[in-house]
Amino acid sequence: MKANIHTLKLVYKPMSNFEAEQVKNDEWVAERLKQSHLYMICQRENPRFTSKPSIETGQFLKLHFKDSKSSSSCEIDLLALIDILNITVDNLHLKSTDNMIIIRTVIDDVVGDVIDWFDIKKITYLKSMRCEYIKGFDNYKDFCDYQLHYVGISKQDNSLKRLLVKPHDKRLRVLSNQYPVCSKTRVTDEITLLFFRIEPLAITTIQSDSDLDDYDPEADVDYIRVIADAEKAFVKMLQSSYNTVKFANYPQGTDGLYDTGLDRYGYLLGEDIKLVTDTDYFMGEYSDLIPDSDMIFIEGDVVEIKHYNGI
Repeated sequence: MKANIHTLKLVYKPMSNFEAEQVKNDEWVAERLKQSHLYMICQRENPRFTSKPSIETGQFLKLHFKDSKSSSSCEIDLLALIDILNITVDNLHLKSTDNMIIIRTVIDDVVGDVIDWFDIKKITYLKSMRCEYIKGFDNYKDFCDYQLHYVGISKQDNSLKRLLVKPHDKRLRVLSNQYPVCSKTRVTDEITLLFFRIEPLAITTIQSDSDLDDYDPEADVDYIRVIADAEKAFVKMLQSSYNTVKFANYPQGTDGLYDTGLDRYGYLLGEDIKLVTDTDYFMGEYSDLIPDSDMIFIEGDVVEIKHYNGI
């Protein structure tokens, strides 16, 4: 029996369409986005800070925030952050809006460079990764749900070039047609782009001499086939509204995994993200190992979502 379980992992934090336009030419960000060949266009309400940020005991940046469904708070340990960044400062300068905080150095009473910035999407992502300098925010999963609009792949290039550099029809359609969830927010701030790489886990069970004869430990599944199959699997099972082709015949197909000799295969989401559509949902879990995630499971001509209830 040959099986492949594939885990979707973010190459960069979830970011708004507005942020993507600002950072797509940043070399550090671009190099990470180039690792992605599968992307999703989603939407969620933009949470807002509910009070002016303050630094308590000279170390902890206290934040309170909410959206229409949930509220929470956290502390950012600034001394731990400065230690990680390996910088020396006399003091810190904060500039904040209702959804973003920018932290700059102060040296000899002169406000200097930006050392870091935070919006609530970033804080949520850092908390999901068990970041040690984010304290509190125990209900962070309340801020991890996304309405899934579109699933796409880039076979020839990468997700950066396909989604952000070249004109992308579906991204423009989503921006043009969607209403904001919150009336006080621009659509470009709510539209969220998720950039994934896919990590395979191969499982081979030797049950007979013929299985042993066929076993090739060096054999790999073509990555292009994997991303093509993953796109079809998520579109077919979640029915994302802006994917005009729904792949009704999946898992059958010529460019996926159907005819590669795998007995079973499937897809997990290795991030604390919940994808929601009008027909179903898919809940992931952040993990460096095998996540306790929902799973799209394929065996022969049968494909189904197996919902994991442990989250």
